[in-house]
Amino acid sequence: MSKLIESIKEESTSLGGIVVPLVRESLLPVAIINLDDDGLTLWLTALRNTMTLTSVNGAPALFDLFPQAIELLSSNFDLLGTIINIVESYLILDASAILQACSVQLFTAFVKAFESSPITTTNATGMTRTLNLLLQLAPSNLWGEALHTSGLFGYILTTLIEGEASTPLLSEHVLFLSRVATIDANMFLQLISATGAAHSLTEEYLYDNMFDQWFGKFDNMSEPRFRKLAAMGVAALVSTAHPLVLKTLPVEIFNLWIDVFYEIREARQVNEDDDTSSGAYSLRKYWELDEAPQSYYQETHGTPEYDRRKAVYDRDLVRTKHLGQYVGDHLRQAEAACGSATFQEKYLSKADPAVLRQIQAELTRV
Repeated sequence: MSKLIESIKEESTSLGGIVVPLVRESLLPVAIINLDDDGLTLWLTALRNTMTLTSVNGAPALFDLFPQAIELLSSNFDLLGTIINIVESYLILDASAILQACSVQLFTAFVKAFESSPITTTNATGMTRTLNLLLQLAPSNLWGEALHTSGLFGYILTTLIEGEASTPLLSEHVLFLSRVATIDANMFLQLISATGAAHSLTEEYLYDNMFDQWFGKFDNMSEPRFRKLAAMGVAALVSTAHPLVLKTLPVEIFNLWIDVFYEIREARQVNEDDDTSSGAYSLRKYWELDEAPQSYYQETHGTPEYDRRKAVYDRDLVRTKHLGQYVGDHLRQAEAACGSATFQEKYLSKADPAVLRQIQAELTRV
């Protein structure tokens, strides 16, 4: 059946009446003990080739199987890699519908999987990347509260602060937090506050130690798009004018931005067939190839999921926003919130003059 689906691709959307019962059968109590790759491969293949999670012509829907995916995520750690791929395929198809139905249950399952012993760095890293992707697929009102209620945000933040996990995994945690901040900085502040209350930790402790790890793990990020995301994340937090964020602005944040400005060259260019009066610009990125790394596509070439993944990649704000303009806009928001005189006295005056001139020079390039 998997080979048939692979051959007819999106036309397999109408095969729910066959696929869903077969997957259900492989998940029955008498079969799940010996659950192997055959049942999961069929499930994943169907997800990657379908065009919808909902019922077609009254047939059973792939959406109806998602509770089993949550259960497996929280309990079957032997096949965790494949289960993560299945969950990710569901989210890429319709993250909003999934989160509306079971956001807390899903995030709670992630926590259980993270806390399972032993969990490989590969699987933990894969789960964090899935969560990063999820943030891009649905609005923050569908995941913000659930991140706290489930304990998932607190788990990721405190794991980062403790610093005992592997460097690659902690770097992924920084990227997750950066993504939350760029999408909804005020939600980020609320999550920090709620985590402090839940764990009996002060906000000062959380911000100080989070930023220590954020700036420390930044040097371990090799891909320019990840370093840019980390830089954009702190810029988004700066825009909130939170004093525990701004106290790191004159030294650590400015130095991080300088590093990325020098590594990444970008230019806004007028789109073809448009003139400058239309305001239609695209971003020319001298720091990357046009295509995402092959690992991003998870061996989905030739399937409808490949196109869905590419669409997410193409609209990622890391690839569409000019870093200098983004930083400048968020700095001005912080200045407006603090007042120009206060912002200058409390923060800008404490920066190294040479560094400040470099920042200002980069912002004028926009």
